[in-house]
Amino acid sequence: MINFLNTNNIITNHHIDFRSGLSADLASNELRNYILRLNDSAQYTYAIFLDLKKAFDTVNHKIFLNKLNHYGICGLASNLFASYVENKQQFVYANGFQSDKMKITCGVPQGSTLDTVLLLLYIDDLPLSSNFFVIFLLMTQHYLFQITILPIWRKNLMSN
Repeated sequence: MINFLNTNNIITNHHIDFRSGLSADLASNELRNYILRLNDSAQYTYAIFLDLKKAFDTVNHKIFLNKLNHYGICGLASNLFASYVENKQQFVYANGFQSDKMKITCGVPQGSTLDTVLLLLYIDDLPLSSNFFVIFLLMTQHYLFQITILPIWRKNLMSN
């Protein structure tokens, strides 16, 4: 799957964790260097750090399957992914009682190597969603998923 994504340039350059020869350390250095360049040019830098520990639970199935189609993953492959996420139910069993079954409409099954790839496909276009921010995506074992947002519009310190 990763080979298909890399070969067809589906993964944006904003997310390097799954690109051959690149690592989370490189992403951290890229962010650090970006901030230092702004500092050297006397510009304010603001950052918002989001740690999305429950990111896997937020994947909307309908949006996810539409994104797969957009990326050219269709037909049998799309049907396979649909069967992986759709038509699942859950219930709670406690103290001898069972709740009603509820359809699951969000989230990807976790515990395989595929779950991370599915989340990556779901959020990979996030950096392209704003003309006002530079967005860095980083996934590591220390924090499941971090999004760093830095405004592009910056006030020049020298003008004050």
